[in-house]
Amino acid sequence: MDNDYYNEIELILRQILQPIEKISFSTFIRVISGYKVIPLDSSTNEEDKKLINDLIKASDEVIKNVQNTKGIKKV
Repeated sequence: MDNDYYNEIELILRQILQPIEKISFSTFIRVISGYKVIPLDSSTNEEDKKLINDLIKASDEVIKNVQNTKGIKKV
């Protein structure tokens, strides 16, 4: 698919999401998933710091895999 298609999808998604810009992330996640977001504090809590670092490593790996496969493929 070409860039025009993705640009159009991005524009549509931005317009759809614009009304919820002022809703907090934790509220948004609770509404769409039913789960509560637990606040993390990496400045004082070592377990939180480790969790955040593990999440960063995992997301970096996912991004690398997506880049290496030229996108996300439907299974």
